[in-house]
Amino acid sequence: MNELKNIKTYKVYSIFNNLLILGPIITLFYLEKGLNFTEIFMLASIASITTMLFEVPTGAIGDKFSRKLSLVIGCILCGLSLFIFILAPNFYVMALGEIVFSIGLTFRSGTESAILYDSLKNNNEVKQYTSIEGQARSYTFIAQAIGSLAAGVLFTYNIYYPFAVSIVFMFIAALIATQFVEPHIEFKNSSQNYKIQIVESFKYVFGHKKVLSIIVFSVVFSYFYRIGFNYFQPYMKEVGIPTIYFGPIFFLFNVVAAFTSRHAQKFLNMTKPRSLMSLCMLLVLSFLLMSVVRIQIGFILILLQQVVRGLRSPVFQKYMNKHIPSEKRATILSIQNLLNALVIALFAPLAGYILDKTNIYLTHFIVGIAMLILVLLANVFMSRSIDRQGKVG
Repeated sequence: MNELKNIKTYKVYSIFNNLLILGPIITLFYLEKGLNFTEIFMLASIASITTMLFEVPTGAIGDKFSRKLSLVIGCILCGLSLFIFILAPNFYVMALGEIVFSIGLTFRSGTESAILYDSLKNNNEVKQYTSIEGQARSYTFIAQAIGSLAAGVLFTYNIYYPFAVSIVFMFIAALIATQFVEPHIEFKNSSQNYKIQIVESFKYVFGHKKVLSIIVFSVVFSYFYRIGFNYFQPYMKEVGIPTIYFGPIFFLFNVVAAFTSRHAQKFLNMTKPRSLMSLCMLLVLSFLLMSVVRIQIGFILILLQQVVRGLRSPVFQKYMNKHIPSEKRATILSIQNLLNALVIALFAPLAGYILDKTNIYLTHFIVGIAMLILVLLANVFMSRSIDRQGKVG
């Protein structure tokens, strides 16, 4: 079958796969369940530990057996986890929900990008990757924008309604995933090489400084991007924005993310060869500005993070995919996600503890300065990698 069929399937799949309409209300949901911010970030830590344990093995399953099956399993597990959240009576059952959801994510992460990239590569169309990825993310964000409006309304009627709707979307995504055509990979043979696949992929990452330097940027970026999301709602409540407006505000967030995602290639062209640095600095700027702006209109500063959100996947996936071989693609992308998860697992509770002990403004300042320092160090590491092995990107 024609692998280019996967382009259309990927765009439709991306919409439903990412259509969890929980963004505007998830922190409020946790607080309704009686959690404090330290516990909320502990859930993020638990999710990351789970990701660490399952990320690479599930990525290797995608490379060695079936990427399509991996996506189907991932969507089903994510849907089931939302049932657990609805039924959860306490923190510990919610932690179980996070574990199931995270296992589902590991089956999907990296595998989605690998299917699209290798489908294009096998047909000599790889130059279209960033454009297609950007379009897919754009459609996703538009759908999420509409979902954000619905989430706020549904939450006011019943805090579980947004979860119920999201479950339906997850199972639709699973059905769409069955329509992918498995890309032809030369190395795909028996399962006897499963352990070798993982070991060789790790060797490749740590033996190629360009790939490792991109992952270092990814680790720094992903941690602060992840904790920044959990600060949105506390910030908006602190500056006095009524909860009823959260849905429309998140609608705006998604529209901005959709627009910037669609123009990801332009961003790459304008910022090359410092695209990763530029992306990280936008996030730093948002944190620092939010530490001093204490009025309702300050929510527009979160739009900087939505620009970052729209560009994140096309930019990082473009950098990574260019420098890794097809037969190790899903596994190496999973290694990237594993290292991201390791840092979140170790330090996410600290982000919650700081917020519990200080306030949202000082928290943003501390986080902004910390990210700035780490981004500069990551840039030094990348510069040395370029000097040794040539141009990155």
